[in-house]
Amino acid sequence: MSSSITVSRFSPVKLTPKRPGYSPVSSPLLYSQAGVGNPNVPTSRFYETQPGFGSRHIADDAPFTLWNSTDSVFRTPSDAEWAWIQKRFRASKIFLEFPDIIITTDVPQAQPIPLTVAGCLARFVPPDVALLTVLPLGQFRPYGSANRDIFPFPIPRFRFPTLKQRSAIVDALQEEVNIRAIHFVPPLIIVELSVTDGRGYARRSLLGKAGGLNIMYHHSEESFWSQPHEASYTRLITPTAAADDNTNYLYTEPFTVSPGVCISSPTHPNGMPGMSTSAGVLLQRGLERRLTVANHGFQHSSEVFHPEPTSGRRIGQIRLRLPPHDIALAELDPSITFDNQRYFEAPNPQRLVHHTEIQAGDWFECDGMSTGRIDLCARGLGAFYPQRDYHPNIKIPYVNWNIELQFSAFGILGVGVKDGICGAPLVDDNGRVAGMFRFIDNIGHFAATASMDLLIHQGWAVV
Repeated sequence: MSSSITVSRFSPVKLTPKRPGYSPVSSPLLYSQAGVGNPNVPTSRFYETQPGFGSRHIADDAPFTLWNSTDSVFRTPSDAEWAWIQKRFRASKIFLEFPDIIITTDVPQAQPIPLTVAGCLARFVPPDVALLTVLPLGQFRPYGSANRDIFPFPIPRFRFPTLKQRSAIVDALQEEVNIRAIHFVPPLIIVELSVTDGRGYARRSLLGKAGGLNIMYHHSEESFWSQPHEASYTRLITPTAAADDNTNYLYTEPFTVSPGVCISSPTHPNGMPGMSTSAGVLLQRGLERRLTVANHGFQHSSEVFHPEPTSGRRIGQIRLRLPPHDIALAELDPSITFDNQRYFEAPNPQRLVHHTEIQAGDWFECDGMSTGRIDLCARGLGAFYPQRDYHPNIKIPYVNWNIELQFSAFGILGVGVKDGICGAPLVDDNGRVAGMFRFIDNIGHFAATASMDLLIHQGWAVV
């Protein structure tokens, strides 16, 4: 095997979505957009898939897989398999950080560019950038001791821990530290420590494992996901306003609005324009029907317009806000029709899904007004302490924390468009709705959404 190939066995492996709307690359040389003028991009969902890790994208033509379905683990390639990957992509460097494979190449890839290679989540980078890591690993503090494990029994490395296991982990950790947030990102557990309690920790003084999974500690005023990743993964593509879809679908057959269309708040009282986001899903509870919208897009007004106030019309008014989830529920005006079964290139939403039904490695799609379709793979479960400042006499049980789903994202997700996609639903091929898009990290690799647990608990269901 060539000495230029770098291997890391730090993390797990898998991934695969449906049709690649946009290629998962960080270089204009390798970049390609689906649609008119690119006939090689498939227009139907042909891919090998299974629940959780192990799926393969249609363009993943490796004659082998690195996923061991019998043991539900990933393996290192053989020398012959390394050679195949290097030759297939003319790679100058290959870096494995399961579930990711990061390939350095200056050769334009045939379309569609694979989202997985041998079942690993594929990232392509040009040779003029450093080959580093997907997660911001440099932000961890060395507080955990490898000799201190919460559980005497192993937890599967490539699955989300069960709700009972997560609760037990948080209970054990809260005996030693004040937690602001915790993220289960197989095979890691990332703990964000409170910075308001004035506490510091010595090296290797805290619990370092839970059922064999490494516990990593983040101790900073900034959240873990807002920390800058290495420069090698800065997206080199700058989206333009031309990517926005400002079509007025009320004037286009069949004269109805649907998930993913542009919606906007009215002009701000100070004269500033309103914010444009993407429509969510029409829900029903008894006789009530409500459209989900991104709460942060309607801070100064409860009125909802499509596509915007100047070129469209009002379609509804917000009746309920759920700020911790960045979701608001709007009542549509009587003359407005909304069709959940017309979600552009993404699957049509059928039902809300509880976070405990989602496995690490499950694939979802999202199609917003500013991006076109993107693919997302479930990578993490985050939980946030429901109180901003820690109180020494209060220990809120984990089941009452705010749950967030975190995804590896593939598509145009630069700063210029991420606000526009907020509110669009994440849906899988079975119509399961995991959440409404609300966050993307600073380089466009990881996205997040609040879970649908609260809406389900309140009795809401997809129309």
